[in-house]
Amino acid sequence: DKVDLFSKGLTTISLATYSTKNELLLYDESNIDLILLDFYFREKERIHYDFTDFQPILLTNVNEKLSVMQDLRQGVFFFDNFGTFDKNIAITTELPVQIVKENILYVKDNQLSRYNYQRLERHQLCEIPEEVVQVLVYQDKIIMLDDKSIKIIQQDKNQK
Repeated sequence: DKVDLFSKGLTTISLATYSTKNELLLYDESNIDLILLDFYFREKERIHYDFTDFQPILLTNVNEKLSVMQDLRQGVFFFDNFGTFDKNIAITTELPVQIVKENILYVKDNQLSRYNYQRLERHQLCEIPEEVVQVLVYQDKIIMLDDKSIKIIQQDKNQK
């Protein structure tokens, strides 16, 4: 079902994600707030951030204890399950990152890389053609999307 955010006074929501606890996380770009709605779309919490020049393109819930926002110029921002800012990892890229367990998968300089934010290890996985507009890693496959096609390649077993 559609949710009418305007009727709830939420008129400048730019990002949303569903949490593992049947809640909705919303990012209010005008007020720089993270808003948590319960299962019935009632506001449970509103957290204001004092980030400067913050323009996230991605909001995702990684697990019940971790949410992530990606800003193109400042990198990947981590928040705990209460919405409290934890850390920023300065991975800047034009394409959305993908968070898989403790890894940030991202494309920079036509290279798909994996950064383990717990062990602080970075590995280059493969070269990405310049025309690719989105990359998704799923199990042992790398899926690349450009304006005309989707290409799926098998990931080398040693790169997982």
